[in-house]
Amino acid sequence: MLERGAARLLVELVEVLDASSGELWTIDESGSHLNRFAASDASVGGASIDLELSRSPLAEVFRSGSARAVGLEAGTELLVPVRQSQIHGLSDSLGVLRVLPGSDRTLQPSDLRLVSAIASQIGAAFENRRLTGESVERARMLVELELAHHLQLKLLPELTDFADLGDIAARCEPAESVGGDFYHLFRLGEGRIGVMLGDVSSHGYSAGLIMALTMSAASLVVRESDRPGDVLRGIHHELVRKLESTDMYMTLCYVVLDPTRNRLRYANAGHPHAFRIGPAVADRLEALNPPLGIAEFDTYEEREVSWHPGDDTLLLFTDGLSETMRADRIWSDDLIIDAVRRFAYASAGDVLDELFKIASPGDTPAPDDRTALVLKQ
Repeated sequence: MLERGAARLLVELVEVLDASSGELWTIDESGSHLNRFAASDASVGGASIDLELSRSPLAEVFRSGSARAVGLEAGTELLVPVRQSQIHGLSDSLGVLRVLPGSDRTLQPSDLRLVSAIASQIGAAFENRRLTGESVERARMLVELELAHHLQLKLLPELTDFADLGDIAARCEPAESVGGDFYHLFRLGEGRIGVMLGDVSSHGYSAGLIMALTMSAASLVVRESDRPGDVLRGIHHELVRKLESTDMYMTLCYVVLDPTRNRLRYANAGHPHAFRIGPAVADRLEALNPPLGIAEFDTYEEREVSWHPGDDTLLLFTDGLSETMRADRIWSDDLIIDAVRRFAYASAGDVLDELFKIASPGDTPAPDDRTALVLKQ
């Protein structure tokens, strides 16, 4: 059963990355050989590697315990060690997850995050196999949910890495263990910063995979162009087949702040909750195109407005936050904007805390993922 489950997971991973194949290699009971345990291609037979004799990248990654992107003639091969979940203090090395490049898309080192997340889930699955009994079964479910939750949060950028570019605070709270909300940050040079926030039309594991793929695609596209419209077009090009196959869509807003030139430039694909809030007025960064997955465009519109460091606040959030603040079905964006203004001289972190405080669902589970980002310069 575990072998079939691993094979299904590899098939989905290969589809998401447009790779040619994925393989799971595990250590045998003697600890001397790695054996091919599962593969995305059912026709692939078994194989074995002698760890004492082999100097292959596969064997080296198992011995070192460090993930690698190995250059091949056909592209880049991704190798990630698989370890037993550390939730219960276990960190045994189990094997290696291997992803081989496809013909349509070159695997990138940035894809290692997604492959590492899948490797961690596989490691948790191996640990779960040894758990028995009804009480342990309940513990297994809690471990999986907790692990998936923490893995997704680890995909989000570390805010302290951008502290020199502004006072930034962000929070993502999935309605389930894994969700489809995310935010991303990009250092663009010349003091500029790119800020992205997206909301997949569902939540759970399927939305989480779309979220992870979007973050990976965005990291690649931003390297090629920092124009917001080009970035949205590039991301949609990478995602369109996956979105169509899953019947999902995604709202996405990408903002480039240029404090040196007092300029904010943005592109917005269907995301309703994006604001530049100043002392006297709050301007909505209006959606200029439909959400990604609805229709594909040759060009994505972008717009430029003024940006005044020291006075203006950038606020991006998802509808899960505002939905918890509705009263008699009245839309609550104004309540959120008023809260930001009341905390005009507070830190971004204090503003964010206030937003989640007034938007708390109380004892009722939140119906949707809740994500917000606040940036001041």
